[in-house]
Amino acid sequence: MRVRFFLAAAISCLSLLVLPRAGWAQDNCLSFRGIYQASYDAVSGGWPGTLYAFLGEKELLIGTIVASEPGSSSHTGVTGHDKDVSVTWAFTGVDGTFTQEQHGTYPMPPGKSGLGYYNGVAKIVSGTGRFQNASGTTTFGGPYLLWPIEPSNPNSALAGRWNAEVSGKICDVQPTTPAL
Repeated sequence: MRVRFFLAAAISCLSLLVLPRAGWAQDNCLSFRGIYQASYDAVSGGWPGTLYAFLGEKELLIGTIVASEPGSSSHTGVTGHDKDVSVTWAFTGVDGTFTQEQHGTYPMPPGKSGLGYYNGVAKIVSGTGRFQNASGTTTFGGPYLLWPIEPSNPNSALAGRWNAEVSGKICDVQPTTPAL
């Protein structure tokens, strides 16, 4: 009797480990890969631009930043750190937006701030429309270039360009609604 009980218990435990649960078998995540091309805005201090990305393997999304909150920025020696930057993306022809909280780092050696590499991570924290229940994390990074608009003026406003690669996964995106 004891042997049968232990055998049944062992088989039950083993089945929990070996047989996939229904939730584990479902993968509601899509790859998200693209490029972001931006220009530095001396007035806002932000980097507005256009994101070209594939959601999954076939759906091209073309997006722009529609809202941005700067978060906090700090410098430790030769590196700058951005924290809690909030960015909301809207996409052409897509019903919905999503907001990400971003953290990033970039080199800032004294006297040499013109060319660098900005990289970071962004987590989806809210969404609307197709992205209402979306979640996911993306990483981004790429070179930037800053230069004074008036090179002879040491207090001149800056201009700049940034090209970043973006990749990650976005989960629980609602399917597109076919046009009638």
